[in-house]
Amino acid sequence: MHKSRFVIPGLAFNIVAEREGLGAPIFPQLAGFEQPEGPVAHEIVIREAPGDDIATEGELIWSGTLVDGLYGEISCRGDRQQFRVPGKLSIVEEIGRAQTEVQVTASAEQPFRSMAGAVLLDMVLRGHGLMTIHSASLMLSGRDELMLLFAPSGFGKTTTSLALALGGYGHMGDDVVILRQEGTDLLGWGMPRTLKVQRRTAAMFPEIAPHLGAFGGEEDEAPLTRAALAELMPLPDATKSYKIAAVVVVGPRSEREASLTRLSKGDALTVILSDNIGLLGGGVPRAQQVLFRLLSRLVSTTPTFRLDAGNQPDRIAPAFDAALGIGREAQAAEA
Repeated sequence: MHKSRFVIPGLAFNIVAEREGLGAPIFPQLAGFEQPEGPVAHEIVIREAPGDDIATEGELIWSGTLVDGLYGEISCRGDRQQFRVPGKLSIVEEIGRAQTEVQVTASAEQPFRSMAGAVLLDMVLRGHGLMTIHSASLMLSGRDELMLLFAPSGFGKTTTSLALALGGYGHMGDDVVILRQEGTDLLGWGMPRTLKVQRRTAAMFPEIAPHLGAFGGEEDEAPLTRAALAELMPLPDATKSYKIAAVVVVGPRSEREASLTRLSKGDALTVILSDNIGLLGGGVPRAQQVLFRLLSRLVSTTPTFRLDAGNQPDRIAPAFDAALGIGREAQAAEA
């Protein structure tokens, strides 16, 4: 057996693999969060399947294609729920049990490189009250608080988060936030990852050019690693989660000046739920009901805004400063 221990804000867990290298890499985005010793609240146990496929457990309640083109199925039997990719892997969770069972077929090559790894992590987290949401996250300038940016994929979260980071806001992540409740507070942790910067986005920020990797792929993207990003700016402590002070919905760009205006909570919640809550054949799954309540509380207790990014990226951070009452001159004087 090969064991690895990971600690992220709100949860410590083990990966216990039947043999070293089975299905690896599983969570490459958590490479900096491995700690060898200490207690854990959960275990992921990975075994090799005895045949070339894994049987479906219980009744099929959903099947379809995930965002990366991976076909998957979800089935349920009592308190056990299974996510299955035919011919590759099976992930089974059971309500109230601090262990996730994973089987991988011998023929599956790097099965966790696809969305399966994200599904596995999400299943583990939600069993401990941590909810994965689709959002960018930045530290407010001069404050120990987090701001969340919501928008569907391809709507400008990466570009907007880069513009804000270069304008003095601390970059946590551009895609995934882990949300949890601690006492009466809602806390968010922006999962750090390598940014994928499209060529047209890179052209807006010439200062990042020396720090980018090579462009390529269908989307003509170049990697901007966390280490490279740290050469451009100070980054927040990625081992901590933070209170959430603002929720921003990224709206369509216009030719006007960049602006951040108040958005009704109903409109904000509609956008956020549409991008984060899924329906299965039997309605909204239990875990999604928990997430719905958490997102509803987030919106009801946090100021909500809409961003019109305009056509000048260097004006986005000043628009946030003005709307959020951040005074750069006062911060410089205090420093």
